[in-house]
Amino acid sequence: MKQHDEVSATEKLLNVIRGKRIEKTEQVNIKEKVSKSTQRKSIPSARRLLARRVVTIGILVGYNDIILVKMLGTKERINFIPACIRTKMPDGINKEHPEFPNFLKKTLLEFTSGIKPANMQLWSLIPSTDVETRYLRIPKVSASKISNAVYWTYKKIVTFEDNTVIFDYEIIGEVKEKNVTKLEAVAYTAPQKEIKKLQDTFIKVGFPLTGISIIAFAFQNMIRRHWLSEQSKNICTLFIGKDWSRIDIFLNGNLILSRDIKTGMSSLIDTLRDELNTANAMQTHMDSPEEILTLDNENLLTQNEPSKAIDSDAARKLLWDHIRNQSNQSNASQLSLKTDMFLMILPAVERLVRQIERTLEYFGANYTGGAIGKLYVSGVITDYQRLIDFIAEQLNIPAEPMNPFSTSIIPLDHLETPKSISERDTYTPAIGIALSHNDYTPNFLWTYKHKEAKQQTRILNLGIFSVFVIIIAVCTGVFIWQNHVLNQKKLKHKHLEDQLESFSPKIDKDMIMQMVLDSQQFIKKMQHYSEMHYGISLIYELINKTPDHIQLIDIQLILAKEAGKEKESQYMIVEGFLLGMKNELDASLANYRLKLDSSSLFIKVNATKKETGSTKKIDFLRFLIRIELA
Repeated sequence: MKQHDEVSATEKLLNVIRGKRIEKTEQVNIKEKVSKSTQRKSIPSARRLLARRVVTIGILVGYNDIILVKMLGTKERINFIPACIRTKMPDGINKEHPEFPNFLKKTLLEFTSGIKPANMQLWSLIPSTDVETRYLRIPKVSASKISNAVYWTYKKIVTFEDNTVIFDYEIIGEVKEKNVTKLEAVAYTAPQKEIKKLQDTFIKVGFPLTGISIIAFAFQNMIRRHWLSEQSKNICTLFIGKDWSRIDIFLNGNLILSRDIKTGMSSLIDTLRDELNTANAMQTHMDSPEEILTLDNENLLTQNEPSKAIDSDAARKLLWDHIRNQSNQSNASQLSLKTDMFLMILPAVERLVRQIERTLEYFGANYTGGAIGKLYVSGVITDYQRLIDFIAEQLNIPAEPMNPFSTSIIPLDHLETPKSISERDTYTPAIGIALSHNDYTPNFLWTYKHKEAKQQTRILNLGIFSVFVIIIAVCTGVFIWQNHVLNQKKLKHKHLEDQLESFSPKIDKDMIMQMVLDSQQFIKKMQHYSEMHYGISLIYELINKTPDHIQLIDIQLILAKEAGKEKESQYMIVEGFLLGMKNELDASLANYRLKLDSSSLFIKVNATKKETGSTKKIDFLRFLIRIELA
């Protein structure tokens, strides 16, 4: 994010110095550049893919603009980039302004049109200066102890308060150190306040973030996904900002070293200012007043005017005009002095190179894996090829500006890329963060604690699944055993039937009469048992027909002989409560009556009394039912 802020701020300052009017809104759209016939075929296909596949949105919120990138693909394969845009904020609005959320929401709604929220993942960035990263080596311990080992090793190096930062780490792999196997890790902390502020902003506009990371990890995504056109085992990235620079070193696609350097564009400008003032002072003593070179608002250098000191704003304008017109030495904005502008800023450049050299020496002395094979330069200076060539020559390392549109793994012919190298570079963080995935991208919203909780859930689910498999196996075994027992009984039954067919006893009248008497005695015995257990059978049938939401409080069994009737009148009076929604109580009671009516023991069911009420916000129906018995 810092990288993009510097470009935007410097561009704005240059426009003010040159007297140009800044447009209220400026949007650089990188759209599909195809013929009409091709466009008719490709756009519907892209829309169908966007509707079905997961789309990762990379978001870079700068000081006065927003860069958005759509990335379609999976963690194994990248399909293509449907669109990239750079939208300038309206005048007077920045990311701290109260109207910023409305502007952000409008921009995201337009950019994500046609994408289902369930198929969309949004990743954004916070400044790298707010994040502390450290490369660590810890003893090889069990998986359950790795987090504690990394945490306390990191805390010995960096002091922090647990309630103010988010701590996370990434295990790189194993390494041998003095014949002892250790684990390599990169640990980092980020300010909790900044993370929550950015997260709340996106939640407020209805676009919750999937992840938050930093530019260094966006570069790491590009290296790990082989996005850069030329791959090397060890890669160094140099970001040159306004007041500082940052060096990141990646070993086998892993960020292992980060360092901030105080030398930035302001150092180059201050050096140029001092050199120009020194040159003017010397010329004042050597030349006549008519030949003294001074600065005014219209022309950078004019003659025949009294000498005056050059300030930082003027030096900044001179340097940027020199960078933009370095191929045209006759331009009016160049110095009339017979002096090379690059030589004037050379002391500051050499300080920067020395800082890089010391960092690379530290890397070579403390890390095994070979020398740096490639240097990528990013930031506000990427248009100054002479400076990049000088750094490459001094370090003896191939160097080139960061160009996110030079990848060879997917075609980018449908994108209309910016012409300026520095403008192309501003898209690097957004494209890098759009390549993110929780499996390989450090995410301050998805830390090791979330991953461990997910792993525990996965283990629990696996355990439950294993138990079910065991239960199914046991049930299958029981089924096979019971099937075997059933087959044995069938064989025995067939054997008995064969024996019965072969047996022919002598039947006479006395035997038949005795069998009839035995049957009559058995029937009487069964009738006696039936009469004895009649009441229990009725109560059991009633309870069996009563659902759980009905509570019975009184059951009366009446066996009485009514006047004028010879047969006894048998009935039951049941009193109870029915719980449920107030408007469903009557229907539930009717269903209950129908259920009782379906029993062969009950002839007629009538509800003689109903009373509704409620207690503790629970509705109930108190009822009294008369049941005629068979």
